[in-house]
Amino acid sequence: MSDSVCAVCAKPAQRKCSACKIAHYCSVEHQRGHWKDHKRMCKSYEICSSEDLGNHLVASRDLERGDVIFSETPLLFGPKPHLIENGPFPCVGCCKVLDQETADQCEACLWPCCSRECPGMKDPSRHALECKILRLRQGGLQSARTFYEFFRFDILIIIRALLLQKTNEDKWNTLIDLEAHLGKRGQGTKIHRIVDEKVKYLQTHYLNPLKAYEQEINKTIISVADTKTLHKIYGILDVNATELTDDIDAKFYIQLQV
Repeated sequence: MSDSVCAVCAKPAQRKCSACKIAHYCSVEHQRGHWKDHKRMCKSYEICSSEDLGNHLVASRDLERGDVIFSETPLLFGPKPHLIENGPFPCVGCCKVLDQETADQCEACLWPCCSRECPGMKDPSRHALECKILRLRQGGLQSARTFYEFFRFDILIIIRALLLQKTNEDKWNTLIDLEAHLGKRGQGTKIHRIVDEKVKYLQTHYLNPLKAYEQEINKTIISVADTKTLHKIYGILDVNATELTDDIDAKFYIQLQV
């Protein structure tokens, strides 16, 4: 049953305004009938462009504190792509902040989670598919010098991005077309050196074993995962992100149609 209610009759509603995605309706008739009132509150911004700002949004009406401007489903959700060397770390299911005393473990890959019952553990857009890849790493936790050397939370979001090729081709195509500013991230730059370490780590411990596994089962799981693509994904995620804070350690990666 839907948690949303119709803006006209307050009954449970599945339909929603395609423009603002905020107003809900129980029927086409109620949506059409409500448009005269709703259009004044719908889509509170205009898409503009300038040499200084590029594409940007400008309010089309006065806004109050707390008004929802737009609502959009993220292309990706996952841990920040930043190396963690100490302190709290994210659950691989929901990104809730944990420490080694409060963390549970995925029973398959042994990566830390808030609970094995965490909804994100069985969600194919979060941990369910990446778990199969994380299990491919050779050597256990005892082979690493530190907890954080083994559990490289910064590479999880890249694996999730690559898995869009398998789970949602439209989202993958949308993601890979986003701006990455690669001209400012070329060889010789500091950011290239930082990202290159992450790319080589990901290839050595996960993507190369994955290729061997794909050959063994005669099935492709990730089609495109070359070095150039991995650098581009890191650039895309740096440019197109909304960071979440407080009790979770994650980012939403979105595309706003502008």
